[in-house]
Amino acid sequence: MSTQFENLFVHPLRGVDTAECGLDGRAVIINGLDECRGTAEQCDIIEIIVTSARKRATPFRRFITSHPGDSIRRTMNYATVSPVRPYDKFPVSRAVDHEILIYLTDEFKKIRGDHSLPNSWPSEEALTLLVKRCTGLNVVPFNEHIL
Repeated sequence: MSTQFENLFVHPLRGVDTAECGLDGRAVIINGLDECRGTAEQCDIIEIIVTSARKRATPFRRFITSHPGDSIRRTMNYATVSPVRPYDKFPVSRAVDHEILIYLTDEFKKIRGDHSLPNSWPSEEALTLLVKRCTGLNVVPFNEHIL
């Protein structure tokens, strides 16, 4: 993966005057890092991005969003990563579970109406599981495709 990064980003930009091209300070956004296949790959991506930032290999700012899985948290806390790591924007709190439930209930009601599904869909157990999987982050149901 690091070879791909080098070949797709670093090498092509070596001969470019990034300031003249307007690339300095542009952001590369990686949204949903947790959705990448495998925790090892997720951690590799973090390491590649951090190494690139430390070496100033590309002119870009980097912004990574992710559901905070254990492997991602561990990698972000490594001594090599933590100096360039920003703070967590969305603290995890089960206090928002009720708001998540209300949102999901309303959205499923719309889906039931659009597709002539029974009022029993989805089950209370399914709703409870979905709320639990949001792990106290109310941003999750708004950004995930849950069907």
